[in-house]
Amino acid sequence: MSEKSNTLAGALIGAAIVLSALIFASSFSDHLSSKQTLKVVGSAKKPLTSDFAILGGTLGAGGTTADIAYEGLERQKPILVKFFESNGLTADDVQFERVTRSNTMEYNAKGYQTGKILKYSLFQRFKIESNDVKKIKDLALKLSSLITQGVHITIDAPRYYYSKLAEIKVEVQALAAADAMRRGKKIADATDSKLGPLRTARMGVLQITPRGSTEISDYGMNDTSSIEKEITAVVQATFSISN
Repeated sequence: MSEKSNTLAGALIGAAIVLSALIFASSFSDHLSSKQTLKVVGSAKKPLTSDFAILGGTLGAGGTTADIAYEGLERQKPILVKFFESNGLTADDVQFERVTRSNTMEYNAKGYQTGKILKYSLFQRFKIESNDVKKIKDLALKLSSLITQGVHITIDAPRYYYSKLAEIKVEVQALAAADAMRRGKKIADATDSKLGPLRTARMGVLQITPRGSTEISDYGMNDTSSIEKEITAVVQATFSISN
């Protein structure tokens, strides 16, 4: 091969090496750019007003025999039902559960049971359910007045629920995701970058709390103690980002 041919071949090889290096550098730069990500957290809240409520409690009666205790329990039930009827409900609205029993045993001087039952105590739980949450709230306050009529009653705290929770969960999670995107765009704009597609999204647990509460739980919350509540959703999102 002539000297001129060798020179030409060397020049071609050198140009190929330079071109390959440029192509590799460009590809590597694009690869690095595609690997850049931005993690942001978005959140959203929506108010809820309970539209369903449950009120429960327990009737109790005692006696020296099981029959006496049972008669005492049966005497109180019509009084309870009449109370609810006078407040706009019906007898069918009152749901009674099975009767349970607890015995008070006699003990001797050494602290051992003698086998004799001193008192039979019977208990029966009841509950009512209604879409009129205000009525349930009022009834919970009035029920204790039955004590003056000889009714032995303990009253549970009312429980308030929102019946369309499944629908609003999806809505508030979508709002949290949109908030994450807005936050990501602001950060990207502030750094002269461009926000790319969503890479990953992780929904946090939902927090349903009394209106205005700041209490949260790692496992999520589902408040049933208040009529006015709010639901909070959090989403952790990762976006690709480029310069």
